[in-house]
Amino acid sequence: MKYIILLLLTSYTIQAQDVKDYNTAFNNAIALGFKMDMPLDTTKTLFKTGFEAAPDSSGIRIIYQYDPKQYGLDNITFYFDQDGNQPLYAVFLQFSDADTLAAFCQKKLGTPDHPGMEDHWIIALDQYGIATLFWRDKNFLVMANNLPETELFGMENFDLGKAFIAEHVAEQNGGWPSTEVEIVVDSVFGPPDKEFTSTINTIIAYALLDFEGMKDDPIPGKMNEYQTLLSFSDDPENTIIRKNVNNTWRLEAKIATKVPLEESQNAYHDMQKQLENLEALEYRLLKKSEYTSNTANTYIWEVESLDSEDLGIIIKLQLYYSGEEAFSVRLEVGR
Repeated sequence: MKYIILLLLTSYTIQAQDVKDYNTAFNNAIALGFKMDMPLDTTKTLFKTGFEAAPDSSGIRIIYQYDPKQYGLDNITFYFDQDGNQPLYAVFLQFSDADTLAAFCQKKLGTPDHPGMEDHWIIALDQYGIATLFWRDKNFLVMANNLPETELFGMENFDLGKAFIAEHVAEQNGGWPSTEVEIVVDSVFGPPDKEFTSTINTIIAYALLDFEGMKDDPIPGKMNEYQTLLSFSDDPENTIIRKNVNNTWRLEAKIATKVPLEESQNAYHDMQKQLENLEALEYRLLKKSEYTSNTANTYIWEVESLDSEDLGIIIKLQLYYSGEEAFSVRLEVGR
C-alpha cells in the first residue's frame, strides 16, 4: 500500500505544471508564427508535422489541430473561415489546469481591460470595432478576431460599445501614424520621456506576440518585412518589422542614417542613456553584452518582467559604418 501511494504521489508531481511552464508553453505557441487573418494555406507552411484537419459539421468553418503536449499545453485548435482565402479567426489553447491558467493570465496579461466582460483582454482594436481579443474560459485561452463575414462578427464578446471604442482610439491615436489602435498598456507614465516610455512598453508587449497586430503593409519586393503601425519618429518608414536569419521577429528602428561619426556617436549615447533612465518602464532591462571599437558600438539588454522573469526578448542598440564615410545607428527589439 505504501508503494502504491508513493507511486501516485510521484506521478502527480511529474505531471503538475506551474505558471512558468504555462508561460513557456504560451511563448512557444506564439512563436509558431500564426496570426489572425492568415490564410489556411499560409498557416500550413508554419508546421512541418502534426498540423491535422479535424472534423466539423457546421459547414461554416475549417478546423485544424496541433498537439504540442508540452509544459501543460495539451492542444491548439485553429478555426479558419470556409470562404475566400479561408482566413484564421480563432485559436484555442487548451491547458491542463484551469486554476494554473488563471494565475498565468493574471501575471502575463495583467488586468482585463474589456469594458463589459471578465477575463477578456484587448490586443488590437480599430475605429470600426474590429478587434483581436484574448479571453479565458476555464482551461482554455482563446485568441480571436471578429473578422467581417466570419462567425465571430457580431459576437457579444466583441461588443465594446461605440463610446469605449471612440475613447480608446482617441487616447492612442496621437502616438500612432494611422487610425488603427493596438495594445493598451495600463500604466501611469512619469513626466520624463512619457511618449518614449509608452512606445517602449508597447513594443516589448508586442514583441512577446511576434508583433502580430503591429505589422502594417508588406514592404514591396521584400520577404517577411513589414511597415509598422508604431514608429519612433514622424517618418514611419524609419521603422520596420522583419523576420531575421534565426527565424524570429524583430522591430528595427533607424535612429540616425548615414551621418558623420561624431553625430552618430552622440545619437548612440543619447539613446543608450535614455533607455537606461526610463521611469515607469513596465519591464527590467539587464545588460547582456557590450562591444566597442573606434568605429562601431553594440549594446544589448535582456528584458525581464518586474518579477524578474526572463521574457526571451532583447533590445539591441548598434552603431555601424554604412559606407561613404558615414555611420548609422539602429535600435532592435524582439527575440
